[in-house]
Amino acid sequence: MPESKPTLPVENNAVEEKGVPKPRCGVLLVEDDPVDRRQIQLLLAKSSRETPFEVETAATLRAAADHLRNNRYGVILLDLGLPDSSGLGTIQEIRSQSPDVPIVVLTGLDDEETGVEAIREGAQDYLVKGQSLEYVLIRTIRYAIERGQMRESLQRAYDAQKTINQALSSALENIDLEALFEQTIDGLTSIPWLELDRRGAVFLVEAEPTRLVLKAHRGLPASGVKACAQVPLGACVCGKATVSNEIEFGPCPRVHWGGEQEGERVCHLYCIPIHSGGTPLGALTLCTGRQHPYRAREEQLLRSVCDVLGTAIERKRAQEVQTNLLAELENANRELWDFVYQVSHEVKMPLRRVGTLAKYLLTDYADELDENGKTQINQLQSRVVKVNDLIDAILRRSRIERTREGPVPVDLKELVQEIIGMLAPPANMTITIDNRLPVVKCELTRIAPVLQNLLSNAIKYMDKPHGRIAVTCDDMGDFWRLGVTDNGPGIEETRLERIFQLPQTLAPSDDGASRGVSLPVARKAVQMYGGKMWVESEVGKGSTFLFTLPKQPREVSRADVETGVAYGR
Repeated sequence: MPESKPTLPVENNAVEEKGVPKPRCGVLLVEDDPVDRRQIQLLLAKSSRETPFEVETAATLRAAADHLRNNRYGVILLDLGLPDSSGLGTIQEIRSQSPDVPIVVLTGLDDEETGVEAIREGAQDYLVKGQSLEYVLIRTIRYAIERGQMRESLQRAYDAQKTINQALSSALENIDLEALFEQTIDGLTSIPWLELDRRGAVFLVEAEPTRLVLKAHRGLPASGVKACAQVPLGACVCGKATVSNEIEFGPCPRVHWGGEQEGERVCHLYCIPIHSGGTPLGALTLCTGRQHPYRAREEQLLRSVCDVLGTAIERKRAQEVQTNLLAELENANRELWDFVYQVSHEVKMPLRRVGTLAKYLLTDYADELDENGKTQINQLQSRVVKVNDLIDAILRRSRIERTREGPVPVDLKELVQEIIGMLAPPANMTITIDNRLPVVKCELTRIAPVLQNLLSNAIKYMDKPHGRIAVTCDDMGDFWRLGVTDNGPGIEETRLERIFQLPQTLAPSDDGASRGVSLPVARKAVQMYGGKMWVESEVGKGSTFLFTLPKQPREVSRADVETGVAYGR
């Protein structure tokens, strides 16, 4: 890494180094005419009480370039007629050496056009040599420095905001932490005014809280990577910064990051702590030159970037915890499904035998059974059917959560007609279908059982000699509202929500208020689409089962289903 340039004194308000006294303003005077050069030096010396100047001179472009390579100045006074360069190209050569230092052009011609062209090439201002120079030189230098400082401040603010925005953007992207750290190091070391080497590293506190672990780096030699792979907290500047939550600045006592021989040069580091909510997470370490001073203006940017990194680290770790929990939950659900399937199989086999035995008893011993005995056996068969239906419903409910088929266009009108044909309602029932039933994009294996359950229940529990059932549809903007209305027995208000819950007992329920296990399964399927299902009913007059389907299908998590997050009624 090349040595940092010695800093000649510049304007007071341009310096922020801690403990540095107010400096003089460094001026590079590039003028080949000794008379003009002497005149300008005297004018600058005369004004030293108001604005102290420290002047260095160069008579050629080559000499000026040598000065600029080794020093930094507050302003450059440049003659366009040098022995080894003339015209506007001289400005370009000077700017290539020091692009940020303001230039004031000195010309012997009262030529406004030349002055304007000089400003277009990057000069701050131009002056015509002569007697009038005494009145405008100092003011022009001050204005040039102030404009240069304003431009530099704006550039620094832009670079700082750009770096922070890039860090925020990268933190929100789905990239790993190592890539984020490397991007951050690259972004910071590319800012010219920070004057950093293209070397840096990020350390994190890991499982063992007494050590830092190197997680990402740029430009470290193999010796540096080896020495800094694990850093004890408090044993070096990186560990001290992490523990104290204060920026540490100074030489690294453990390793020469540049890989140079002992005694040639010690690497100086900026070590910025990475904290989140008072918890030490690690440190960002950046390499500087030996003569690079500590600057307060750099601290604000570096801390802001590390705040972003701290948030990103916590967010990434939370995501990892969430991913692990979801994986564990998925495994638990899979095991539960396997258990339910196995238990269901084991229970249904003896259940079928009980049902078969009850049937044989009614057939083979019909003459020997009294009415009470026949009633008991009929109730036994009914209970067997209920238990079997309950087991099937549990299996269907679990299958709905697990099934993820691709949505396809489904014509609901045609689907309803097919279901009615399959159910074969008795002749005393009239079923009407709304012509506005839409074509929706959904999974046929989920929506078909919903409509089938509602229609079969309406037919099954009809208590009127002339039953009427209507399938309706309303356009509610973002979703469709579908309904199945009947003129059956109706449902008591206290049972309107209970019928959507799985039965908690196997008690006989033949009053029409219980709809078995089909409604909980139907509601579950609707909720998986992001919709809702409910019932409106009046005892003796009938019921209307309503449900919504979003026009734009969306994935709904199990948490959304359980908490009732869905489209409105």
